[in-house]
Amino acid sequence: MLAPDTLVERTAAGLAAEIARLVSDGTLPPGDRLPTVRQVAAALEVSTGT
Repeated sequence: MLAPDTLVERTAAGLAAEIARLVSDGTLPPGDRLPTVRQVAAALEVSTGT
């Protein structure tokens, strides 16, 4: 779902924009559960604070 190579900005805004894009293009259907903060941070190689 979320991959470091698709993330344009490694910021909270960039992450929110990527999730919005995934919802818009149907990759992430509305109502689908997101992975935990720690899982996302590890997958995207960013801080959990991001």
